[in-house]
Amino acid sequence: MIFDRKAKAVTPPEKDAKPVGEIATHATLLSRLLADLGAPIAQDVIGEALAASPADETFERAQDALSKIGFQAQTHNIPIADLPRHCVPAFVVDDTGNAVILHELTDETAVISRADPDGHVGQETVALKTLNGAARALWFYPEDADDRGVQGRLSAINPIKTLGGQRVAWILVAAFLSNVLGIATSLFVMVVYDRVLPNKALESLYALAIGVAIAVLFDTVLRNARSAIVEAATERADRRVTEDIFDQFVSASSRNSDRKIGQLASVVRDYEHYRDFMTSAAVLAFVDLPFVFVFVYVIWHIAGAVAIVPLVAVPVVIGGVMLAQPIVTRSSKDASRVAQTRQSLLVEVLSGLEPLRVSGAYSLLKRRFLSQAGQQRVATTRARDLSSVVGAMISVVQQSVQVAVIVIGFHLFVSQQITMGAIMGSVILSGRAMGPLSRVGQAMGRISSVRVAYRNLHEFLSTQRMGEVAHATTATNTRAVIDVSNVTYRPQSEMPALFSGLSVTINAGEKVAILGRTGSGKTTFLRLLNGLCEPETGAVFVGGQAVAAIPRARIPHQIGTVFQMPWLFAGSLFDNVSMAHERLDEAVVTQALAAVGMGSFPLDYQVAEQGANLSGGQKQAISVARALAFDPPVLLMDEPTSAMDAQLEARIVTYLRTKKANRTMMIVTHKAALIGLCDRVLIMDQGRIVEDMSVAEYRKKTAKADVNPTEKPRAPRTITRKLGPLKRPSQKAGNTQ
Repeated sequence: MIFDRKAKAVTPPEKDAKPVGEIATHATLLSRLLADLGAPIAQDVIGEALAASPADETFERAQDALSKIGFQAQTHNIPIADLPRHCVPAFVVDDTGNAVILHELTDETAVISRADPDGHVGQETVALKTLNGAARALWFYPEDADDRGVQGRLSAINPIKTLGGQRVAWILVAAFLSNVLGIATSLFVMVVYDRVLPNKALESLYALAIGVAIAVLFDTVLRNARSAIVEAATERADRRVTEDIFDQFVSASSRNSDRKIGQLASVVRDYEHYRDFMTSAAVLAFVDLPFVFVFVYVIWHIAGAVAIVPLVAVPVVIGGVMLAQPIVTRSSKDASRVAQTRQSLLVEVLSGLEPLRVSGAYSLLKRRFLSQAGQQRVATTRARDLSSVVGAMISVVQQSVQVAVIVIGFHLFVSQQITMGAIMGSVILSGRAMGPLSRVGQAMGRISSVRVAYRNLHEFLSTQRMGEVAHATTATNTRAVIDVSNVTYRPQSEMPALFSGLSVTINAGEKVAILGRTGSGKTTFLRLLNGLCEPETGAVFVGGQAVAAIPRARIPHQIGTVFQMPWLFAGSLFDNVSMAHERLDEAVVTQALAAVGMGSFPLDYQVAEQGANLSGGQKQAISVARALAFDPPVLLMDEPTSAMDAQLEARIVTYLRTKKANRTMMIVTHKAALIGLCDRVLIMDQGRIVEDMSVAEYRKKTAKADVNPTEKPRAPRTITRKLGPLKRPSQKAGNTQ
């Protein structure tokens, strides 16, 4: 249980402000509480979930975090003194905002645990009155495994499962009452024409008018209630799906990452299109559709054969809409496909504006952009025109029904089979009957594009995430910090394997330089070690634990990664280094920046998008500082100093040699300074480790290759032939992928 006492009104924090200390404390306590309840969750995982919540209030943030880590929650208002004893242990936040764990509860005392700023939890006994008062209770319990997997993600976009059986029942009840009340208007008109006007019954007129007004009022209330039920149900599902989409972007398995960036970005647009449709009034038209036959029955009861007209119109409208669906669906698919392709091109253009301006690619990319814009315009126009044709057909049928009702009603009136009031009532009822048909027709005009969006979303969310498929494997070398065992990996399913039977062990404290020609697999090898690539066979262990089993929140604490292309985002320098992590304070970040020569920059220095206001060397320095700030035992660095000057590179190498001497390092580099930092060299070629030697042996080998005193250059041709293999291996190592 989680309890949050109702506190006095306080000024809410700024939207972007992160209560770092509070998050760390609450993560510690929640981790302790879950462990006591038999569901241990790593503190870093809980901290990440708390920090990721957009909620500003402690209670809501804790609820979001519990939902993220696999617990369903329900809230109730209850005084702490009335808390059932079987609900203990619990999580309590008092009036001052201090969080505690409630272990035991008696009539006068309570046993609680508090967390200090250092993360230590201490237990004490306090008087119950210090915790007493009104509270909000959060009852939580573990979700089913299916709710956290692929099926759980897909159920969130299923409209029936989103609404739930109880809400669907209330919607049907509201629809029934609303449609029954809708008959009142037509009956009012019929009675007024047939009874009130001939008798000039003024009192009856006002009595009937008041009754109809009440019916119309309740009809409006019921319709709004239906819409409110749908919106309330979809609001929570919207948060769940939005979170799932982001997590899917981040955690989608590399084995299924063949989609282009533009196609992935279009998923958000597809979901918004699908969500707008599901929350629109068009969906409720399907609920009203069965009541069309209720109106037809009432028309038959008051006007006899006139009911044939709307009865015939129903299959005409539905048949016309269904016949047009295959064509509209095909056009919607074409429009979606062209839109995804254009989105991909737009992402490529926006991410490379400067090279585009100076590389002569303007004409090529503009031609593609305009061509795809034309294709999208044609596909969209075709789909829209087909939908317009369907809408026009429905409008024609709707107007024809009213005309036909009057014509047939006239003949029946002349033969004295029905009254004039029955004709007017039938006209109103036929319009009411055609209303759901018209809305359904409009919905069917949109449903083709919505179906395409749903399929795209379904396919995207069905992709397996990293770590969802667990393998019962054990490290073969428990002494090794890094153990790669018989790994096979291919970048894409249709490509040949880049690694086949790859095995290597790295012991604690070893510093290994990885050399090799372009495309030899050096960068991909590092991606295997930090879990960004999943092997088909074999296993990768870091610190005795399978990389795939390391929680995402723990990775930067265990494996520091410096990418070949530094990744920065728009925000402060502090955020770019600390990543808003609760344990990285200003002192730690300042120390990391000073180590890489960026100490002169203020922590609130605003980094532009993708670090556009920084040099290449500065961006690399920030990337190195980010890895150092978390102080992981393993560092993976891919060309970390390729854009730095010699002075800055020497400073970083010196820091790594003196301050991080006990860290295990894997460095892809061609720089002599970084090779000198290492004590072991791996040379890769075509996905294989072809040589494994010490740095001393590597230097001897390169020295022998650099000197050949017996060769006498006699002719240019001979010189060319002999100089080919005499390139320094360190230059070969620079040819990284």
